Amino acid sequence: MVWFVSMAWAAVLCGGWLIVGVVLWSVGAAGSARARIGKVVVALAVIAILAWPGGYTASRMVKVVEDGHVAIVYQHGEIVGVQGDGLQVIAPWQTIRTESTRAEEHTYTDVRGFSAETLDVVVSVTVVYRVEREMVLDLYRHVGPDWFDILTEPRVRQFFKAEVVLYDADEVVANGEAIEGEVRDALVADMEHFGVAVEGLEISDWTVWDR
Repeated sequence: MVWFVSMAWAAVLCGGWLIVGVVLWSVGAAGSARARIGKVVVALAVIAILAWPGGYTASRMVKVVEDGHVAIVYQHGEIVGVQGDGLQVIAPWQTIRTESTRAEEHTYTDVRGFSAETLDVVVSVTVVYRVEREMVLDLYRHVGPDWFDILTEPRVRQFFKAEVVLYDADEVVANGEAIEGEVRDALVADMEHFGVAVEGLEISDWTVWDR
């Protein structure tokens, strides 16, 4: 939409000056001031056309996608395709949003659960994940560009709560590795359906609050 609006303004302004210049040039006698002004106006209009519609269109079409990323291509708000890394060319009315396919890491602090006797257990959870390149398009279409916030955090908190409640407060830290493994396995199994590979999960900063 932005490109179309810009082109419309360019056509009106640059095209209008071009017409004015051509008229002055054609109606003025050879060598007259009017003809010279017409030539200048035509020249300026041509330069403006090259710089505005031409330059802006080129900048919209040519995109550089960082190594280890893919570009999701949008047209009028709808996803129409995906392109790999490197130099890519799209239509000037299209836009892109890039997504990393490298291994990424994110830490959630203040992840809370309850022991078997309902005492608060607070931890930090670090997740290492990677988006499968061939699944990016489906992930964006079915979940959206904010997929990480939508999918990962609620699952991390849900799976942690489901595991820690199986233990008494004085057993939680001693069974930390078992809890960590169960949370990791649950997250791996659930996220793979969306094309997200969970490559690691670590639970740290264990705190058990005695009420």
